[in-house]
Amino acid sequence: MKDLEEAIIKAGLEEKVELLHFIDAFSDELDQYPQIVMKIENMEIGIPAVCFGEEVIVEDKIDIEKIVQALKELS
Repeated sequence: MKDLEEAIIKAGLEEKVELLHFIDAFSDELDQYPQIVMKIENMEIGIPAVCFGEEVIVEDKIDIEKIVQALKELS
């Protein structure tokens, strides 16, 4: 995750870092995202996955470039 944080800072998106909240598969906080939980349980998405709300940004592996691009597109 340090690489992701460094890439976000390098892209000049420091203010968006606080929008990120990391929740692991065993966290009670995952209950806040029932559609994501259902997709994981139904094997519709692979883990690890990075989601912004209910939107899946990357799955099966952490693609830092895709995550940074998605952050750039957030308004």
